[in-house]
Amino acid sequence: MNKIVKNIMLLFVVLICIVIFSTLIIFFSSNFLEKDINKVQKISFYNNPIIPEGFTKVETQTASWELEGDIPKGWNSGLVIEDEIGNQFVWVPINESKLSIEFDTEQDYQIIRYGGFYVSRYEAGLPIENQERIQDISKETNDIIGRPVSKKDMIPWNYISYINVKESSQLMYNSKKVKSSLLNYNQWNYMADWLESSGYDIENNKDWSNCSNATFTFSGYYSIDNGKNYKYGENIKKQTYNMILSTGATERNKANNIYDLAGNLSEFISYTSQYGTHEAYSGYYDFTSWGLKQGVYTEGLSSQVGFRIMLNLY
Repeated sequence: MNKIVKNIMLLFVVLICIVIFSTLIIFFSSNFLEKDINKVQKISFYNNPIIPEGFTKVETQTASWELEGDIPKGWNSGLVIEDEIGNQFVWVPINESKLSIEFDTEQDYQIIRYGGFYVSRYEAGLPIENQERIQDISKETNDIIGRPVSKKDMIPWNYISYINVKESSQLMYNSKKVKSSLLNYNQWNYMADWLESSGYDIENNKDWSNCSNATFTFSGYYSIDNGKNYKYGENIKKQTYNMILSTGATERNKANNIYDLAGNLSEFISYTSQYGTHEAYSGYYDFTSWGLKQGVYTEGLSSQVGFRIMLNLY
């Protein structure tokens, strides 16, 4: 009997030690993480972004890199950069005082380092080698893994699984200084906050979106067959029905130099929770054509979902 009691007591002591040890690990890990955040070296600031290696400045009508003092005068209106083959990205400035996320990914850390992030100006377009031969996007793009483009007048890359989206996003850039990845949940929401602070209505966005209740005229590739088949047209009137348009088909659907953030296609994003990394459709207020707020898990393919890329700077 004494032996049994001793074993029970020993087990009880072991359990207490495990609990104490686990608590200490969590405590010190949190403190180390906080210290790491405080020690992050600031390379540039939200109102004066760095130009990543391999990119050049692009002047636009709404955002200029021309300096006003030491700061680009268009820093808060969507500064644009371009790589050597014409892919374009827009600077999303994040004032550090507005940060409220938990810093648990490399993508989050770069906000502190650089004061924001670059996001693709356009929804991801099909790889160049697939642009001309495409006939039925649902059959000829769902198994592709390749380099997407961020260019005007491209057929958007939908009918693609999340797994292929994530891998293709990483293929766009992979140098020592610049890598690419799928936009994550935190970045999407910060981008939404930035647009809202710039005066864009992101809850009722029919005036600048390609949603089902929007009417406008455009020229370019378009599909009304659930995103499967595309044809080209001049001055097509988009009325109150679903149409998926080529990237940047009209200036109307642009906010702070970024095209088609609201409507056209919902977009895959990544986010990390206690259950691991998941795929989701982007959503913030009524920010996409489906108006999803918290993201929806998805499997397989969808004509209504594309994706957008961000740059990770080192």
